[in-house]
Amino acid sequence: MIRLVKKFNSYKRITAFSLIEILTVFVIVAIILTVPKWAVFENRLLKTAEDRLTLTQTRIDLALLRQARSSSKQIIEVSLKPLCDSEEILVYLGGWTEPKEMSCKNKDIEIDALGLLSFKDPS
Repeated sequence: MIRLVKKFNSYKRITAFSLIEILTVFVIVAIILTVPKWAVFENRLLKTAEDRLTLTQTRIDLALLRQARSSSKQIIEVSLKPLCDSEEILVYLGGWTEPKEMSCKNKDIEIDALGLLSFKDPS
């Protein structure tokens, strides 16, 4: 009788998933559910004009540092994204820029010879 039960159980064996397989599936599902929210999160980071100004200022500072050292390029063009999509400034060898005033996204912006970006006073 015992042999018959053991033989019957060997045919009815149900395989189960291991703990690693279950955790892997949970991780993949969690990644798939959170991916569409990353774009929304990125837009929240750059929501204010001050945040866009800070990010653009960092890009200009990096270009100024590159040009302050001896460089093979006389002039580097730096895009002012995300603050101003259509404007670019020139960073010259030695680490200086040409002073410029522009208007982007209903804000008046000025840049001085040292590359400092600021919002122009409305007065």
